[in-house]
Amino acid sequence: DLVSEKMIAYGSYVLEDRALIDIRDGLKPVQRKVLYNMYSHGTTPDKPHKKSASIVGTTIALFHPHGEASVYGTLIRLSQKHKQQVVFTDPMGNWGFIDGSEAAAQRYTENRLNKLSMDLLFDGLKDNAVPFIPNFSGETEEPVVLPAKLPFALLNQQEGIAYGLAAKNITYNVSDVIDVLVGLIDGTKTEEDVYKLVPDFPTGGQLKMSLNEIITQNKKNNGKYTVRGKTSIDFENKKINILEVPFGVTSNSLIQSIIAG
Repeated sequence: DLVSEKMIAYGSYVLEDRALIDIRDGLKPVQRKVLYNMYSHGTTPDKPHKKSASIVGTTIALFHPHGEASVYGTLIRLSQKHKQQVVFTDPMGNWGFIDGSEAAAQRYTENRLNKLSMDLLFDGLKDNAVPFIPNFSGETEEPVVLPAKLPFALLNQQEGIAYGLAAKNITYNVSDVIDVLVGLIDGTKTEEDVYKLVPDFPTGGQLKMSLNEIITQNKKNNGKYTVRGKTSIDFENKKINILEVPFGVTSNSLIQSIIAG
């Protein structure tokens, strides 16, 4: 009985505090902590870029005492345009690329929030739009969620795995999501229009599914979406131009698969 009781409590804590995104701002806890740390320390668009090592250090010291690898890995993902539809930071340096190359070490890169994040994530924070709670040490406070203006759970892809559960969300086109959201508010759209949203990815790609199949998958909220890359053939110069790749596939691996036939 004791093991069952404690493990259920532990599993719930890990799911909520580490692994899963919050539907209200579309962020995992560590992502929220990294972004709020940058905001609270003035690493904003109107200030110079700050060394990533400094951002990681203050995040660990005040908000997320779980190791610099996870914190810097989070900052990397938040800064990669080939992994996020809406990027909240303005990175400088080598932050990795779609070919599969990794980001440089934190001592070599710099970062700050961008203007988009200030408007879409932090506007209203000073007006008590969201509740605050003490940080882990009790020496400062942090927001429970950020006052996000858009449903980023539908826009930015996240992955989480924890005790007894794993989750990976699909992403949709920013303009389409805004249109449906405004329609739901003014009454011109219904729940069915939400299910008609077509998945969209930062790297593009072509969906090999009909609209009816997409609607079925959206309603199930669990399944697979088949995506293929986009290419054009230059017969004159005997070249294959890779225009877009499926999300999560590096361009180097795609080239190798083409060579292998």
